[in-house]
Amino acid sequence: MINLLRSCNGMIWLGLLFLGALGTLSQVVLDNNKAAILVCFVAVTVCVFWFCFSRWLFGLRRHLTRFMRAPVDRLTFVDKHLSPSRLADVVRAMQSHQQSSGTPLLAMSAGMDFKLLRSTSPTIEALVWRTIDIDGGNLVNIPENAVFLLEAQGRRFAIKATFETSFFTEDETYSSGSVNRLQLCASSIDEANSLMQWLLHESSKYSIFRGQVLHVHAPDGTKTQNTVQIVDRPTSTRESIVLPDTVLSLAETLLLSRVKHRQRLAKFGHSSRLGLLFYGPPGTGKTLVTKLMLSQLLDHTVIVPTDLAPETLRECFRLAAYLQPTVVVIEDVDLLATNRSHAGARLDGLQELMNEMDGLSSNSDTMVILSTNRPEILEPALASRPGRVSQAIAFPLPDFAARVRLLQVFLGSAVDSAKASVFDINAWAERTEGASPAFLRELCKRAILLACDRTTQQDVRVSNGDLRESMHQMIVTGGPLNANVLGFPTAAHAGAKGAPSLNE
Repeated sequence: MINLLRSCNGMIWLGLLFLGALGTLSQVVLDNNKAAILVCFVAVTVCVFWFCFSRWLFGLRRHLTRFMRAPVDRLTFVDKHLSPSRLADVVRAMQSHQQSSGTPLLAMSAGMDFKLLRSTSPTIEALVWRTIDIDGGNLVNIPENAVFLLEAQGRRFAIKATFETSFFTEDETYSSGSVNRLQLCASSIDEANSLMQWLLHESSKYSIFRGQVLHVHAPDGTKTQNTVQIVDRPTSTRESIVLPDTVLSLAETLLLSRVKHRQRLAKFGHSSRLGLLFYGPPGTGKTLVTKLMLSQLLDHTVIVPTDLAPETLRECFRLAAYLQPTVVVIEDVDLLATNRSHAGARLDGLQELMNEMDGLSSNSDTMVILSTNRPEILEPALASRPGRVSQAIAFPLPDFAARVRLLQVFLGSAVDSAKASVFDINAWAERTEGASPAFLRELCKRAILLACDRTTQQDVRVSNGDLRESMHQMIVTGGPLNANVLGFPTAAHAGAKGAPSLNE
């Protein structure tokens, strides 16, 4: 009935204005007749009555008082400043609770302070929707002026979110006077604080970032800058990785088994918290194994810092705690965690990383994967402390059998196995001793391209000459630096091995 009256409020005022105009006209026509005066008096009285009554009937203050079962001036209001994405998560969580509970969804002026209800009674307005750009492309539509009247944990409370800017420098610290604000109304300060904590925890379940792969970087000081970007989840297959069985099985046991049995671990008082350090020469498969693990941990949110600034690390671990279960991946950690005794070591970033890893709670459901090509320069306080790194896994250069397998995988059908006398893959495996899988991949790719240039046929066959030319480009023409970058010891090492005597 109230909603019907509110929707017809405009028509009611048109009727009252018509009644007032009729009274004025009757005053002129009947020339101060008592009946005309009575009509005018009734018209003015009805207008004043409806104005006061409608302000009360349609006022937000009356609805809040009825729902909270207490006068508004006796209620407690608390504020919390949040980032736009975090505030959007809260609104999405409240929408879900409101729809399931059936409580009314009201609306007031988007920019109005919720605490002003203590002294004013604004009328209920129409719902206005706002589009939030979460990460420079992912859009979320949420009501920006909604007031949620909800009941949780046996207590009643009201919530209003205010979006005023889309920029923040770090958690709870903003670059300007306008902020994104969450306002909560409850019966007491203790109850308000308790409900606020419950609400923030509940909102993480509805986060747009949950289950995604996030790239995080430090803000650059511009209001349009976002600090989090959603990217595609990396994919990799076990068949594409050629490593000793002990290496891959250890990584799978530590990561996947821990996730699989985390509820059982919790019963024994253990969490799935884990710190892994992958180390080895460049191109030996550290990134591929990380991608393989992440492609199987689909229920985990993956957080990757794109720079190693202390602010970025702080934001990464804040998101990790908020979006558990999570995996934090930091590649080339030696750039950050250099031994403190070395000149030029970044002590600020190193200290921040160690503080954040120590700050993970004992029941945290967060795993940290670190990788480095230079383990010898790592800070011992990071790499040798069990509380931070639970297991270090070495990624060795491929042995002869592994190189044969890698060449077979990378060359594929471009090698005619029936002509082993013409193309001896074992000889090339011998010659590439000390090469990384990344070097072998590039070597085979270039050889296939050279073979493609020689023929227009769909059936491409790689020859010894193609591989010789590829090898020459990579370690002779490119020089020692190019060979080292691609994962081959040195050009001199390759020359010492000598070219096998193979016929075309």
